Amino acid sequence: KYTLSARDVENILSADKYEKWQATRNTSFRERFMMNDKEMRDALKVDKRVETEVKRREKRKRLQKDMEAAEAMMLRENTKKKKFHFRHFRHGVRVNVALMSAHGPRQKTGTILEVNESSMTASIIYDDGEFWGFAPLTYIHVLPQNETSQLPHDMPFLTNGGEALLEEEVLEEEEIVEGRRVTAGWINGDVYPGVIASVNRKEKTATINYDDGDVWDKCPFHKIREEQSSLKCCPRCVVIIYKYDGCDSMACLCGENFDWKTCCTIPPKLMDELVEVEVNKRENEAKTDMKICSNESPP
Repeated sequence: KYTLSARDVENILSADKYEKWQATRNTSFRERFMMNDKEMRDALKVDKRVETEVKRREKRKRLQKDMEAAEAMMLRENTKKKKFHFRHFRHGVRVNVALMSAHGPRQKTGTILEVNESSMTASIIYDDGEFWGFAPLTYIHVLPQNETSQLPHDMPFLTNGGEALLEEEVLEEEEIVEGRRVTAGWINGDVYPGVIASVNRKEKTATINYDDGDVWDKCPFHKIREEQSSLKCCPRCVVIIYKYDGCDSMACLCGENFDWKTCCTIPPKLMDELVEVEVNKRENEAKTDMKICSNESPP
């Protein structure tokens, strides 16, 4: 696999299509996306996806402020102690770490891989296979000595399959219901389609019946995503592609090669532009409403 050059594309396309392709290379992702057929854009449910993304980014900002405030308070407490005991933080130590997610702050158990004393951070591999390379030491709680161990032999490590499980596509807790078709992570870190068989809201897990016959009775909520669409945008030219059969190895006419399973439905750069337009639209509407209110208020 390799990305096609402009010359490769010129040899594949007709002259008029090649000129159109060249013109689109200088346009924004949003402008390229709007060149798609409206029915295809509607089928992709772009407006709903953008609205959901705006809400999640606003929520993340609030959570980030809360986490920064908590970190500042903990740093002040550590400063009062005048000495930070780095000896407690070393390779192989089992820890609990405060982690910010789309559902709010939560604790996750993992193992320290490496400690950076100058930046006061550590690399953490979580038991579910996720990874945080710069976890502040103030977020880390060392587990009792009898729980300290090296990396478990059966612990799933990092895999490329996790690219499809981006935070942008995580379901809200109220959206996780029995009978819904979803794309869910498997124990080894890969993602597969399936159906929610049951939900345990107390433990924040669900039983997933995967299409290939496997079952995971304790799939964490944060590994459950929307069902992967049969429509996705090319990561490069953002043309909408409909996949009805075949393998996951895709080759777009623009020259981009990508994997369907790990590719986002809407490329991150396109989503950023769509969100920016939506946020600016809301801000302008809010300003207009304020002007109307001020004009209508009595002198």
